[in-house]
Amino acid sequence: MKRSKNYINELIYHIYIMRIFIFIFFISNFLPAQTVYYSQGFETSNIISIVNTFADETIKEAILTEGPPPCGFASRGNTLTHNSLNVDFDVAENSTSFAGTNPEICGGYFESYLKTTTFDMSSATSQAYFSFRYFKSTTIGWGGSAQIEVKNDTNSYLIDNDQLSLVTDRWETVEFLLPTTLNTTNVYIFITLTAGEAMVIDDIRISDSSTLSVSEYNTRENILISPNPSSNVLEIVNVKDVLFNKIILLNINGQLISTYSNKTKRINISNLANGVYFLKIQTEKSVQTLRFIKI
Repeated sequence: MKRSKNYINELIYHIYIMRIFIFIFFISNFLPAQTVYYSQGFETSNIISIVNTFADETIKEAILTEGPPPCGFASRGNTLTHNSLNVDFDVAENSTSFAGTNPEICGGYFESYLKTTTFDMSSATSQAYFSFRYFKSTTIGWGGSAQIEVKNDTNSYLIDNDQLSLVTDRWETVEFLLPTTLNTTNVYIFITLTAGEAMVIDDIRISDSSTLSVSEYNTRENILISPNPSSNVLEIVNVKDVLFNKIILLNINGQLISTYSNKTKRINISNLANGVYFLKIQTEKSVQTLRFIKI
């Protein structure tokens, strides 16, 4: 019996929908659940806040509390309570509490630290993913230098201020692969906030799978690299001729290898070991992360 074209199209549509439901069912019931080794959103917290002033070398400790903080200590807060200038840390993007410090109320220079409780990563069988969100304001005069370090008794992984300065005046999510030497017990995170309320941190997470969406590795500014894979030189193809602010090269662990002029168009990678790398390009509107393979 001859079927109409509409009937066939409708049948194809229903088959397509059924395949989607089967896929969702499989994902929900058969794939292993994500293992989270540590998570902190700063809504409630037993994190230790530590302060060391240059005028007083005594190290002081206190439980992280709701802001505004005592002199030099870090605290939890939101866009209104965090600092004395009431700088808008984009409440539309983050209306919950985050961690930061406010030295301005003390009239001095402080180094404030945050130390988490220890947690267990010994069950991890490969490199774990470490992600968090940060906001660095350029409108506050007290600066905003920060470092974040994941540590155990013998090893550490440091994310320095250069890696946290590519994006300013908006919330940015970053993710790094931790070395397997941290797959132990007694792991903790140590955050340094130096002399500034301009840097705040939120939504720390260490797990066995990525929390970033595919959009992190998109081509929204039509910036491309070629050839990929490459053995000698990478060409940066700027399709829309957008203005670059900064270009940095990272290894697969998110560690900084090199920085380049914002007018760089060719990058010599002949001296790199074979493997996977990331080129992070900051423009006026976005940060684009481009993955490439050195062969």
